[in-house]
Amino acid sequence: MSTNAGAACLKDKAPELKLSWDTPQKINRIRLFFDTDYDHPMESVQFGHPEDIIPFYVQDYSIYDKDENLLYEKTGNHQTINDVEFEPGIECTELKIRPDHPSKDIPAAIFEILCNYESD
Repeated sequence: MSTNAGAACLKDKAPELKLSWDTPQKINRIRLFFDTDYDHPMESVQFGHPEDIIPFYVQDYSIYDKDENLLYEKTGNHQTINDVEFEPGIECTELKIRPDHPSKDIPAAIFEILCNYESD
């Protein structure tokens, strides 16, 4: 079993997580799971949070294909789970997810990525 999470180095000013396949895949949806302070849920819900925005959120990110075509861009995210839908679907051998660091002191982190595929 291997981990399905990634955290960028703070020194990396343009972090990128790359997914690649040997054969082209048809993808209809990508589901991204971000860090929304999982280890302090009671503080966030019952007692409030000292920050207006939970500091670990990846608020801005983009998704590119192998040829650097922008497929999706999100700004102002405040959700743990993001579903990115592609209609009627895209075919690719590589995807690049580029999250921005939430702040200069917090690395960009993606906890999990799920891709839905269609087979012909």
